[in-house]
Amino acid sequence: MRPSSIYGIGKIYGELLGEYYHSKSGLDFRSLRVPIVTSSAMQSAGGSAAFTVTMFNDLLKNKKTDIPIEPDVKMPLIHLPDLINNILNFMEADSERLRFRTYTPLSVGVSVKDYCDEVMKLFPDC
Repeated sequence: MRPSSIYGIGKIYGELLGEYYHSKSGLDFRSLRVPIVTSSAMQSAGGSAAFTVTMFNDLLKNKKTDIPIEPDVKMPLIHLPDLINNILNFMEADSERLRFRTYTPLSVGVSVKDYCDEVMKLFPDC
């Protein structure tokens, strides 16, 4: 993976630095690459990755929404309780048994259109 944004480069830099210190000094470094988190308990922080939460908030408040992402784009989604379980299990895992220092939790790949179609079933008057 070769990221092209400063955000992605910074993430990889942090992961590599953690792996370096793990191999050189035994630092118990662990990293999760978190997909887009969705939950009815969340507030939107903005950005294209927050479209799931933004959509719900907009529909509840304004009865309309605007998603700034192409409909065929697939996004990796994880539900907040599932992410919390992943984090707790990862933190509790025996460091000696971890094969890698960076993991990506299992997520669901769904297109923006399919997600919107499912959400709109909950808001038939919008």
